[in-house]
Amino acid sequence: KEGLTISLQCQGVLVVMSAAGVQTQRIIEQVHDNLALSGGPGMTTVSRLDLPASGVLVMALGSQGSTSANYVLAQFAGRLATKTYHCLCSGNILGLTGSTAVRSARL
Repeated sequence: KEGLTISLQCQGVLVVMSAAGVQTQRIIEQVHDNLALSGGPGMTTVSRLDLPASGVLVMALGSQGSTSANYVLAQFAGRLATKTYHCLCSGNILGLTGSTAVRSARL
């Protein structure tokens, strides 16, 4: 198994790095197994990443319906958690060198 890189662990929340090309389910299973082996709390999946994307996965430390799971899920449901996407592009240039653009509409 690949090692997990934990970016943050605090009361009720675990944030794990995910490399591009790694299935979210695979990381979830690793975290679940590690928690079970250490006698830790259950966990609830809060976010997922598309297969080609890298980034962080947020998980609540607590089973579905626990206070921590409900709290973290409510943050995402209420759109209080913000996400930033960065894209590395290649190919023909569509503007002058150094041109930038901002996409603010929902995808």
